[in-house]
Amino acid sequence: MHLLELNSDVLVLIANVFLDRADVSRCTMTCRHLRDTLSSSLLKSYIYLDRRSFRSFCQFIWGGSGPQDCTRDRTPFLRTLTNFRLYETDESPDDDQLIPVSEAAQIFTSLAQHLVYVCISRPSVGYTPEQLRLALSTLPCLQEVQLRSITDEYRDALAGVGPQLRFVGLHMTQDFLQGMEPMAGPLDPLPFLRHHRSTITSLNLTKALLYDHGEPLPNVRKLVTSDFSPKDGDTPWAAPLIHLFPNVEYVYLWLVSMRDGSYLAEYLDVRDSTAMARVDRLRAMGKAWQAAHGTWTNGLRYLSLRSLTDLYCLGLSCHVSRIDVCRGSTSLEIDSMALSDCRPRCVQFDLQTNVGNIDEWRSYGPPLLHAIAQTRSVVHLICNIHEPIWYYVNLLESLAHLGTLLRETAVSHVVLHLAEHDRDWTPEKHRLFGWPLWDVTSTPRRSDGSLELPEILQLLGGNDAKLQRVFIRHERSETRAWEAHQVGTEPNMRWEELPPARAIEIMEAEGLIRRFPYTGDGEWWRRVP
Repeated sequence: MHLLELNSDVLVLIANVFLDRADVSRCTMTCRHLRDTLSSSLLKSYIYLDRRSFRSFCQFIWGGSGPQDCTRDRTPFLRTLTNFRLYETDESPDDDQLIPVSEAAQIFTSLAQHLVYVCISRPSVGYTPEQLRLALSTLPCLQEVQLRSITDEYRDALAGVGPQLRFVGLHMTQDFLQGMEPMAGPLDPLPFLRHHRSTITSLNLTKALLYDHGEPLPNVRKLVTSDFSPKDGDTPWAAPLIHLFPNVEYVYLWLVSMRDGSYLAEYLDVRDSTAMARVDRLRAMGKAWQAAHGTWTNGLRYLSLRSLTDLYCLGLSCHVSRIDVCRGSTSLEIDSMALSDCRPRCVQFDLQTNVGNIDEWRSYGPPLLHAIAQTRSVVHLICNIHEPIWYYVNLLESLAHLGTLLRETAVSHVVLHLAEHDRDWTPEKHRLFGWPLWDVTSTPRRSDGSLELPEILQLLGGNDAKLQRVFIRHERSETRAWEAHQVGTEPNMRWEELPPARAIEIMEAEGLIRRFPYTGDGEWWRRVP
């Protein structure tokens, strides 16, 4: 059957499931039928719109420069606008590709009638506070909105948005552009959110100043804060989070800064008695505040932080099912106490090192691993192995040390995520971690014809009956997994490989799917279950 003889629904399904955006774009250029059928698929991916691309985008949507000379209308298919940017870093009066700011802002309202999600960068370039409020109030389907580089004058921008609003992102900071002064200091986000306190379920805040008083947002379940500050030095870090978001379940804290803008917990030197005194004081204040006012009643399902020092400073008094950290501290006492506060079931950490500081893993790695081993509640472990560590650290030695510590723990599931370029794989690495599925035919076979097992299974598991499953995910490849079985009275465990579909099923059921670091576009966090 010829491609053009397929039903339109089948063509759209093929484009959405099997083709990437570039392939779909090439298909739309071959004939009018494919252009009319598949153009809507191009609008389902990320859309970045600026004044330089505005005219060509309008031509694609309407077949003309705007809705007034429309020959077709594709606006019903435009549901997500990943970034609408009115400013230009290299703007020139002679640039005839740039559409005037006022014209772009006016046409945007016609483009956005069916939008469910929109992100507007630096709205002050094209809108007054009242104009932005009116523009957003005319979008009847809007459920998710992000405003980047927003200032306090725009606190009523969301006042006219309907009750269907669920996700709000407020980036209260400015980009460092030529001729523009960066905005000083964090802002209180509550005035922006006061009109939708009861409907917002997901929140993303950057440069936020949070208080431990005021009206809470009771329905927020997912919270991202990148660089938030408490109101003053006498307010514990956990106080505003617990007070303002009493029913939150997923929390991502990228940076926590002091009121003066400093980052106390970042690369804390435990030999600095002054810094340690401040850290201990923050922790004590957090414990005292929760003893007086309470904590999250049902605990948290997920908490992500940069380091265990941040967790130590929070001084939480509730259970957290899963904790993700980029790094530990250099103190076993800090790491152990931070984990014992929350009694996590699953811990994810990064096995990495910076090119400029090749001793980083050697300094924080051993205390982190020992702290995990001492936390008896941990039964699931996720380790992200990043590329630079291959060249600066004896990875085999680190993994052997991890395997030794695992024998002292209750860990039953281990996930290793290998962020490594395919071209850099060597036979030694293949023997250690196994071949990825796309190259599994290269795996050596044993005398009985079965595939040779990767060395990491013996390195981590050995004869430990507690370790049941090991999952290995190669970058840009499917997951391979092995399950241990005790056969009769044999002393050694027998490892059997699981089908990929079964491996993913187990990972989802056990909450082992890797959470990717937040990138700032809101897409990752909006997809978190």
